[in-house]
Amino acid sequence: MLNNSVVLFSPAKLNLFFRVLTRRDDGYHDVATVMQALSFGDKIRIDRGGDGDEDLLTGTGPAVLLDRTNLAMRALTLFRERGGEHFPVRIHIDKKIPPGGGFGGGSSNAATVLKGLSLLADCPLPEEELAEWSGSLSSDAPFFFSSGTARCTGRGEQVEEAGDLRSRPSFLRTVWLILSEEGLSTVAVYRGVTPRPGVNPLASPIGVNDLEESAFRLKPSLRTLKEELLAGGLRGVAMTGSGSALFAPRLPEESVPPLREGSPLVEKLRTGRIRIIPAHGIFRSRPEWYRVV
Repeated sequence: MLNNSVVLFSPAKLNLFFRVLTRRDDGYHDVATVMQALSFGDKIRIDRGGDGDEDLLTGTGPAVLLDRTNLAMRALTLFRERGGEHFPVRIHIDKKIPPGGGFGGGSSNAATVLKGLSLLADCPLPEEELAEWSGSLSSDAPFFFSSGTARCTGRGEQVEEAGDLRSRPSFLRTVWLILSEEGLSTVAVYRGVTPRPGVNPLASPIGVNDLEESAFRLKPSLRTLKEELLAGGLRGVAMTGSGSALFAPRLPEESVPPLREGSPLVEKLRTGRIRIIPAHGIFRSRPEWYRVV
């Protein structure tokens, strides 16, 4: 019996480091990064409709585009073109991941919708196929078909499992996520980056991000925020992806951010100009999708 409805978690990702190696002739950049799926994310419900029903996209939360430009709807179009199944669907996105934060929220939604559509299809498709298709939608989408920790190269779409990193003492398991009011344009951030072709990405420590300086030039308040976080008591503050979100290591016993008294961050938190939320890495075993434990 076919499923008529699925509800799936759509996780944010974190770039533990991010190196920009070269500028390519096609306008993209060759990069090297390690990505980690997070317990912070969206929830997506997909209902399979009946004959004569129309597609419908609904959403709650920050800035959900409710039209065909949404990556979730583009994933639906792609699934029909490549998979050959054309049943109508209703997609609802309970949005928590802010746009322009560097969390890959749209890419995660696209991958999650492809997975959900496959679960609802008459003939479910191999994840390897879905992952390959997703690379035509965004550079980050293929990552979400990994087990949750992966080395990503090319423009980000070449994914290699990196579960071995989880056994290292330096592996970042729990984090504070720092979300500010304004997002950043990925295109604009990349436009200002200086590639580093001589860098050995395998030797990159956690927190190094070659996009930071460009992002800070576009949004000087982000540099100020990072400085305030470091002065206020957080350690190892860094930017994820093209920003504007920052992250910092979190000790398992920390239930609230360890901010010093008198820090200007206290007022920013009180007025909602920034949010600091806890998160941890999550993993999955195929063919199961991500779950928050």
